[in-house]
Amino acid sequence: MNTQKLVTTIAQYNWKRLFIILLCGFAALDICQVLLTEVMNDEAYYWLWGQHLAWGYFDHPPMVALFTFLSSHLMPFGNLSVRFMTIIAHALTLFLVWKIIDEKDADGLKVCLFFVISASLIMFSVYGFITTPDVGLLLFTALFLWTYQKYLQNNTYTYVLLMGLSMACMLYSKYHAVLIIGLIVLSNPRLLIQGKAWLAVGLTVLLMIPHLLWQINAGFPSFQYHLIDRQDSFSWIYMLEYVPNQLVVFNPVTLFFVFSVLFRIKPKDVFERGLYFLIFGFLGFFWLMAIRGHVEPHWTMSASIP
Repeated sequence: MNTQKLVTTIAQYNWKRLFIILLCGFAALDICQVLLTEVMNDEAYYWLWGQHLAWGYFDHPPMVALFTFLSSHLMPFGNLSVRFMTIIAHALTLFLVWKIIDEKDADGLKVCLFFVISASLIMFSVYGFITTPDVGLLLFTALFLWTYQKYLQNNTYTYVLLMGLSMACMLYSKYHAVLIIGLIVLSNPRLLIQGKAWLAVGLTVLLMIPHLLWQINAGFPSFQYHLIDRQDSFSWIYMLEYVPNQLVVFNPVTLFFVFSVLFRIKPKDVFERGLYFLIFGFLGFFWLMAIRGHVEPHWTMSASIP
C-alpha cells in the first residue's frame, strides 16, 4: 500500500520540476566524481591540446581541445580545469535527449525512468565526468537528432541551419559522425532529393573547410592513422571480445530490455526508423570492423543516444 502511494505521489508530482531536480542531481554527482578521481593520461593529452588550439590534431578533430581550453579558463581549479565542460555537456545531452521524447504524456514516473535508464548506461555515465572526444560527439549527436526531428516536422530554414551546424560540430568532435549521418540518410533516402537537406550539407562542408585545409597541409595524418596504421591482422579474439565488451559499455540488463523492445515494436515513423538504424548500424558496423583489428568498446557510445 505504501509503495502504491509512493508511485502515485511521484506520478502526480510536477514533472518539469522533478526533471530539473534530477538533472541538477546528476550534475552534482558528476562534480563529485570529477573531484574524487584522478585525471587520466588521455585527458592530460587533450588538456595539452587545449593549450595549443589548432584546427586539427594527429588522431582527433579539435572539439575536445576546445572543451579543455574552455574548462581551463572557466574553472582553472584542479580537475575542473580539464573536465568542467564535460559536466556541462553531459547535462545538455540529457536535456536534449529528453526534448526528443514526446512530452505530451510526461509525468513524474516517466522522468524517473528516463534518469534510471540514463544512469544504467555505464559508459554514458562515465562520460559525464571524463573528458574524451566522445563527450562532444554525444552532445552534438543529441543536438543533431533533436534538430532532425524538428526538420521532419517543419523543415524551416532555422532547422536547416541548426542541422548543418550540428553535423559540423559532430564531425569536429569525432570522425564517427560520418557513420551517424550516413545511417540517417540510409533510413530516409528521400533526404537525397530534398534541396534543404543538401543546403544543410553545404553548410556543414563550409564549416569544415578549416579542418580540411589543416588535413591537406599536414598530409592527412588522421586518415593515415585511423585507416592504415591501426589496422591489424585478423584474429578471432577481436570478433569474440566484441559482444562482452558491448555488454560492459551499455549494461547487459539495459541492453536486454532495449533489444526486447526493438524486436517487438516497429518504428512508428521515419524519425524512429532512423533511431533503429543508428542502434543496429553502430553495433553491426563496428563488429565488422573487428575483422581489421581491435575495436575499442566505447566506439559504439553514440548508440546510447537513440
